[in-house]
Amino acid sequence: MIKDFFTNLAILVSVLFFYSQVSNKYPLHAKSTLKIKILIGVLGGLLSNILMQYSIPVDNTMVDLRHIPTILLAYYGGGVPAFISMIMTLAGRFLISTSLSSYLAIVISVSGTLFAIFSLNKIILKK
Repeated sequence: MIKDFFTNLAILVSVLFFYSQVSNKYPLHAKSTLKIKILIGVLGGLLSNILMQYSIPVDNTMVDLRHIPTILLAYYGGGVPAFISMIMTLAGRFLISTSLSSYLAIVISVSGTLFAIFSLNKIILKK
């Protein structure tokens, strides 16, 4: 279990480091172009699906760090990339398996993404 969590964490940190090295010319922020937001949203969704492939199985539930890319996208890019990442994450979850926990993942992902978008936008707008 610890080994699987470490694998998930290593993948997440590696991809974030690689992204920070490559994206110096076009960093993601709230005023990025729609094209950049869509591209980064798709990449965030792919990262979430990769993290799900290395998830920790607990009964019929998958435990992993798939929500971290969506939260980071909501913080840095706003609603568009976070929403795209969330949709891709949910689609990937249903392609892996369908169970009660996958339906609960919809509720958790949607509520978590909406909470991140709205709460982070309130914090950013107050500055």
